[in-house]
Amino acid sequence: LPVSPFQPQDIEALIELDRAAFPWLWQNEPSDFLAYTAPSNVAAFVARQGSRFLGYVSYSVVKTRGHLDRLAVHPRFTKKGYGSALLGTALKRMQDCGVQEVGLTTQQQNHSAQELYQVYGFARTGEVHEIYGLKLS
Repeated sequence: LPVSPFQPQDIEALIELDRAAFPWLWQNEPSDFLAYTAPSNVAAFVARQGSRFLGYVSYSVVKTRGHLDRLAVHPRFTKKGYGSALLGTALKRMQDCGVQEVGLTTQQQNHSAQELYQVYGFARTGEVHEIYGLKLS
């Protein structure tokens, strides 16, 4: 699976993928994603075939701790191993940076993501974070 670093010129395709992959509360705005990826401790990678975006992953690193911030695969391309390839890429790159622990959060109803994370050895902490949203339009 071809995985390459996110480039700002990819933002429109990435946001289109983001909108297809996540419910409204979790979708990024272009300016927010560009600001998020600007710091040196944040990395984002995209998977594509030609000009078609299949998915993306992003993470942040502080000292020896990493956080998997986003993992998305376009719904048309799920169950093909792309999420696993993206997660594997992120974990390998974090390990290469000296990361020793990686955390993440996911929605309780996102069972396919939870299964993927468990395959890679992630364990539930038991913590539950209440999330509130209000759509005004």
